[in-house]
Amino acid sequence: MHFRRLTFLIVPSPETLALAGRRVLIHEAADGQVEIHGAGHLLPYTVLDKQPLWRRVKSLRTSVSVPFCR
Repeated sequence: MHFRRLTFLIVPSPETLALAGRRVLIHEAADGQVEIHGAGHLLPYTVLDKQPLWRRVKSLRTSVSVPFCR
């Protein structure tokens, strides 16, 4: 799923596969921490970074880096 220009991959398990195609709730704290909830459960996830390394380095040189906390 996509949220704030990032791709979040839900970790596959019997519980998460049962939620395929359903809506989830995304909670973002003031400090940037993201939680994904489905069917009342906290879902484990990883963040996929598709941006190539050269593009990340270029963007860090030209903009302010903001840490992303999980």
